[in-house]
This record gives sequence, C-alpha cells and structure tokens, in this order.
Amino acid sequence: GACVAGGASECLKAYRLERGNTIRSFCGMPSLLGGSAECRNFLTGGDTALSFMDVLFKRPSPDAFVRTNLNSQSETLYRSGTITIVSPRGRDVRTVEVFQTGQISIR
Repeated sequence: GACVAGGASECLKAYRLERGNTIRSFCGMPSLLGGSAECRNFLTGGDTALSFMDVLFKRPSPDAFVRTNLNSQSETLYRSGTITIVSPRGRDVRTVEVFQTGQISIR
C-alpha cells in the first residue's frame, strides 16, 4: 500500500521522483557468493524475475534488509539492493545502492 507518514504508520518519510526522472531498473545482489544479480529493467524490457524490491531498516539496528517478490519471507537473501534513476533526456544516470550493513552509496 501507499506510504503514509505519521500516526501508527511504520513509514517515516516518503520520497517522490519528480521533474520527469524515472527508475530505469532495480536489482538485488544475492548473498551467496557467485550469485548473479536479479534485476528488473523497465527501459529495455529486460529480466522480469523481480516485480518489486523493498529496503527495510528495523531500528535500532542500522542493518538494511533487501526483500523482493522472490524472497519476501526471508530477510537474508540479498547483500545489497540497487536502484538506477535516469533523467528525462537520458543524459544523467544515478545509481543508489543500499548494502546489508546499512551503507547507502550514490554513484
């Protein structure tokens, strides 16, 4: 459902993509060594294995839990989650990666 901040909701803050920016793809990197990324690419019609990806922080722990439709019952399958955002003209591309350790990297 929608993230409504405040009250008894678990949602603290919702962010919106604006000014024509869109999500190009999102990927989950399996925790098992040698596992390949499981992705959903919206612009090229690539892999359709993933239909959603959630990144959860359960306070007070700083660790992040990456869950998708492929592991919605488990919290340890992915060591990171990546979201690629592209500008309206496709010139600017930024990648946001969230690691199990809670580190967030923007490239």
